[in-house]
Amino acid sequence: MFPSYTLSNGVSAPSIIVGTFQHRNEGDLNDLIRHAINHGYRAFDTAPSYQNELMLGNIFSSLLNEGNIRRKDLFLIDKIDGWQMHASKGDVRPYFEEALRKLQLEYLDLLLIHWPFPEYLLETWDVFEQIYNAGLARSIGLCNVEVRHLQRVIQQASIVPHVVQVERHPLNSVSDVITYCHKNGIVVQGYSPVCRMLPKVAASPVIEVIAEKYKKSKGQIIMRWHFDTEVAPVFMTTREERLIEYADEVQSFRLDEGDIAAINGMNEDFKLFLGSRACPGY
Repeated sequence: MFPSYTLSNGVSAPSIIVGTFQHRNEGDLNDLIRHAINHGYRAFDTAPSYQNELMLGNIFSSLLNEGNIRRKDLFLIDKIDGWQMHASKGDVRPYFEEALRKLQLEYLDLLLIHWPFPEYLLETWDVFEQIYNAGLARSIGLCNVEVRHLQRVIQQASIVPHVVQVERHPLNSVSDVITYCHKNGIVVQGYSPVCRMLPKVAASPVIEVIAEKYKKSKGQIIMRWHFDTEVAPVFMTTREERLIEYADEVQSFRLDEGDIAAINGMNEDFKLFLGSRACPGY
């Protein structure tokens, strides 16, 4: 089993998350979820824009009915998308309730604002606090934020975000956001953790030398870097072998400080998903 982080409200959150972005075939998604659970994974991430909430609802309903796993052992994450914020002028509760219906759940473990659209960011956060206080989400947070977005929310918030999820990999270390979050008791999740193994990552001499030193795969080294810098990776895969690769073996070693610093030094502030393109007014 993977270790967990304790959120500022005492909720336990797994330290590694299986993402479901681009998974739109129910049979394949069902296989992925079942394999993941068999290999010890308990946290799963989705969003309305992924177009798979209904599929996930069917899959988790079947798993729970079969008795293969208990609801309290899962950590399920969903989001409110920017278009929903705009369409409702921040009154996003109907969209949240729709997500619960699709997922066939009574509550979420984590509800996130997908992009910090400036027009309705504070209004949306106010509704998130209402949802949290009603016990319908065990924790709340934001994705794709800079420090300035967090400062704006925290200045108004009654509840400081429990989690922030950002794009994070060796080419985008987001050290300013991570430092700010850790100082404020916010757990950080990092999506695209291996940067799709683009050539600058896969062929990096830094990664190659460290992988050889520890006798691990490049992916295992990068995932360990996330753990050792207190970031919970959110990764996608279609292959059971990848689930196995990132499971127990990654927990069997730690990087030394010099190796962590070397990977940190690969940073280029490179993003796969540009905020300015995905979020007008970013």
